[in-house]
Amino acid sequence: VVYASFAEKTADKIMYITGMTRDVFKGFISGQCVDGIINAILFFIILTILGIPYAVMLSIFTGFMAMIPIIGSFIGAGVGVIIVLIMDPSQVLYFIILYIVVQQLDGNVIYPLIAGNSMGLPSIWVLMAVTVGGSMMGILGMILFIPICSVLYQLTRHYVLRRLDDNDVDKEKWEKPLELDADVLDK
Repeated sequence: VVYASFAEKTADKIMYITGMTRDVFKGFISGQCVDGIINAILFFIILTILGIPYAVMLSIFTGFMAMIPIIGSFIGAGVGVIIVLIMDPSQVLYFIILYIVVQQLDGNVIYPLIAGNSMGLPSIWVLMAVTVGGSMMGILGMILFIPICSVLYQLTRHYVLRRLDDNDVDKEKWEKPLELDADVLDK
């Protein structure tokens, strides 16, 4: 349909963007799912060892919440604390410490290994995507806006690099910061 509706050059661009979007969304969703499963397994093992009640339910809930960027861990912790507080108040402190340790391990070691730079999106843009997506569409927006912003970021980056090349701008000028020289401003 695309090739039948547009000129071949335009259709090629549309197909490239569509393919990139598919790959980014696929990588994001699969990375989030793997991270959620690893999170759930870690919590289950540790909660079972510590004898905290409802280990299976808390682990599964935590795994699902891990798939929601940024605020998912807070929701998981809040619900977990309430459940443990109701069932065995003496273990709430253990649960909170455990939750913080596992979330730090996940955020700083496990998730970067799983996702790596597959999104190709700087952290500040991830935060912006989650904030804007959440304000516009709630939790669904938080999940969808990260890959959408990643695609837009990659397209913008591709455009800028192409324009720099078209204008024959020396790579050293834009890869490394220039030394400050007042003469540059006078030209």
